[in-house]
Amino acid sequence: MKKYLSLIAYLLIMNCISPAVALCETGVQLLKDGSSKYKIVISENPTSVEKRAAEVFQEYFREISNVDLPIISDNHRQKKAEIILGHNRHIEKLKADIPEEKLELDGFRIITAGENLVILGGEKNGLLNGVYHFLEQYLDCRMYTSGTVVIPKRIHINLPEIHDYQIPAFKLRDVHYRDAYVPEYAEWHGLTSIHRQEMGLGVHSFERLAHPDKYFESHPEYYSLIDGKRVHKAQLCLSNKDLVDVVEANLRELMKKSPEKEYWGVGQNDNDAYCQCAECRAINEREGSQSGTILHFVNQIAGRFPDKTMSGPCFSRVIYMGEVNFQNSKPI
Repeated sequence: MKKYLSLIAYLLIMNCISPAVALCETGVQLLKDGSSKYKIVISENPTSVEKRAAEVFQEYFREISNVDLPIISDNHRQKKAEIILGHNRHIEKLKADIPEEKLELDGFRIITAGENLVILGGEKNGLLNGVYHFLEQYLDCRMYTSGTVVIPKRIHINLPEIHDYQIPAFKLRDVHYRDAYVPEYAEWHGLTSIHRQEMGLGVHSFERLAHPDKYFESHPEYYSLIDGKRVHKAQLCLSNKDLVDVVEANLRELMKKSPEKEYWGVGQNDNDAYCQCAECRAINEREGSQSGTILHFVNQIAGRFPDKTMSGPCFSRVIYMGEVNFQNSKPI
């Protein structure tokens, strides 16, 4: 009896260690005794993301198994045992097994269908996000830093049944960390640090949008009131209604020069010299934070550019989408 219990415990432990080394046989056995019958299938006319996703999958699988999986196009005759990356002809026969939820820009779906492994992605970088997630979640690969990568060696890879569906909560995911600007590290972790070309204007933009050298002399009321005096090098007086028009006009001029940019930072300067006027103080006290006036101001600007996405306060390295109101705020 003790022998049987020991065997059961051993099997349970081994199955918990990793999906890639699960002892239970499934329909998707990517690797058996150091060899594989699988091929990677992408579109006959692949996008740059589809090509990159296939190359990444092939490269890491080679490192794991010493097996070089061929990459073929979907104009080949469909067979069993395929790794199908992206929407292509070979997906058609498997549609009944694949739910149709929208993947948006960067979302992905990983699913096992018969003997096939399918990874689908949103129209932007979703497929690449899905491939890296698969490598980490199901093949135990890790990238702790750009120079610290763990790739386990395997002679068997039996996948469990997979129904993995994820949509990023944020459209832009940018952290202020040196490795985040290394392309492969950023790709692996689903960051958008390497896509900064989408940003029309970044952090600490108040000075650029209403530069005191241009406006302070004629309109000191646009700038922070500190200890009873308007200060040239500080923040903006964010309760000033005329200032909204000024910032809007200057932002429109910048947008005309870069009409393809979607994301625009409208955020405070890099200091804590916030305005102490009665109107600004009242908003901040109501919201319980100095960011109350910033969000109040940015929401007004965002309302004038419905086709763009505004960021703030201080960008926070994560874009928020649309209007943000605190619990006690009055609608703008």
